[in-house]
Amino acid sequence: MAEVESLLNQLKALPESKNIWIFGNGHGARLMLDWADQAMPIRIAGLVCDSAKTLSNLPCIAEKMLGQNDVVIVASQFAAQIIDRLEQTNVGHVFNATEILARLIRQTQELLKFELMTEYRAPFEIAMYRDILKTIAKHSDFFDYSITTLSTTNSRAFHRFDIDTQACCQQFTTLLDIAIEEGVIPAVYIRTDQLDYDPNTIAADVNRYRALGVEFGLHTSCYANPEPHQALDNELTLFKSTFGFQPPSLTVHGLGEQFKTQRLEMGEYIADNLAALGLIYADIPNRFRQYHHVIQDCHLHPEQPLRVLKNDVHKIQRIADTPIDYLLLIHPCYWQ
Repeated sequence: MAEVESLLNQLKALPESKNIWIFGNGHGARLMLDWADQAMPIRIAGLVCDSAKTLSNLPCIAEKMLGQNDVVIVASQFAAQIIDRLEQTNVGHVFNATEILARLIRQTQELLKFELMTEYRAPFEIAMYRDILKTIAKHSDFFDYSITTLSTTNSRAFHRFDIDTQACCQQFTTLLDIAIEEGVIPAVYIRTDQLDYDPNTIAADVNRYRALGVEFGLHTSCYANPEPHQALDNELTLFKSTFGFQPPSLTVHGLGEQFKTQRLEMGEYIADNLAALGLIYADIPNRFRQYHHVIQDCHLHPEQPLRVLKNDVHKIQRIADTPIDYLLLIHPCYWQ
């Protein structure tokens, strides 16, 4: 609470003529704006939002719209970078609200925790997948997976498939057909490390569904390789040679606590070199879009060697009533 009181006291000490803005990106800015409207005695002038992709343009944007009469509260993973750039402009005052934002995110995550569904075990029935899509569609809009812009009012649902195994290769078209029938276009992420399957076996399917608007990207495990940078280059090269196009985006094949340090280090490298790698979006680290909640089919049971769904699939209304971003993550090998 100390950081909250400190920020509020500093803001109260400012002249009333000052305009207070929230600067952020992703759902964190939305959380901070909601908090500020309730917590601050001074009216918030508005929200300044830039995606990570346009942060390099921040100085000229700020110079055009912010001046000595403006106060900016920065709530972002990029706080240090944003503050450094804002201080090179004419903006009056800049405050760092990173700690407050982190607390708000933790509170939201606690709110949306759900118990495990012990009556469900993988494999799951495909009919249940269709029901999940229908339920989400009643309460939320599905958004394109690569979107990073901010929505300030409604919950947003994102959907992707991770093709982890040969069984996923054999099964994903069945689920993809259902999604398309329901008006949902998931993004599909494919491994080209050749450890669990040969990506050539699904090349024809990729081309067929790509023509229908499905985005296909790389599902990388490069960080587990002794030469992770070379492994990533190899995976990207093989993806292009196999499917005939450069993957526009990348997600990470998780290995739990294994190689965690390497995964974080490689994540920073990928995020810092996105354009050089020919990518538009990556989910490592959560620099481009964080989720308040992830609905997925591969939670480990806390007491048994089983993978289970969580009860959130039956509580979509509760999620959708909160203006958050959430992900429906499916591994086709768990459905039959």
